[in-house]
Amino acid sequence: PNEGTASGDEMDPDERDFSELSFNAREAQNLANWIRTNSFPTVAEIDQSNYERYVERGIPMIWLALDTGNTNKHLYTSILEEVALKYINTFSFLIVDNTKYNVHLEALGLTQFPAVLIQDSSERYVLDEDLPITVEVIDEFLTKYQSGELQPAWKSQPIPALVFDEHGIESLVGKSFKSRVIDSGRDYLIQFYTPWCPQCQELEATWQ
Repeated sequence: PNEGTASGDEMDPDERDFSELSFNAREAQNLANWIRTNSFPTVAEIDQSNYERYVERGIPMIWLALDTGNTNKHLYTSILEEVALKYINTFSFLIVDNTKYNVHLEALGLTQFPAVLIQDSSERYVLDEDLPITVEVIDEFLTKYQSGELQPAWKSQPIPALVFDEHGIESLVGKSFKSRVIDSGRDYLIQFYTPWCPQCQELEATWQ
């Protein structure tokens, strides 16, 4: 035989024949879970072809949104990969093309790119756009998320300087809704409206 090959009963010590192994139901399920968990790459580009798979994975997703034609893409990918090694199987680390999915990303509250976002099953959290994208900054961002220190990012108008009008009606926006309503322990009667809606305009006098 050629050098480096095995013949007859010779076998590489790192090779094993598992064809005769059997597993009980619990062992088989544990193995299936291990394979499923570890079948994801450390960092991946996300698009319509794999989005559902990451949703079904059931752990928070870290999105790095940037133009995939960006000359610094390799640098940003390396930063994300370094962080991902620390949080493997805790978060999914993903790169999304902000040029291709710009409308969707803007709906999530991203306006400047590159940008970093945490998306879990119920909320999203956006890294301060004024911060640089470094290993240390992303690591601190994820640590604060895990400790519950981050505030979710809601699409919102600024909180008005004049909260109550002359009728004693309070103006709510996305940024103030949770603290003023959900966490207040009080009952609220709320009118949801758009200024250009004729039915909303007709209701205004009655509401006041």
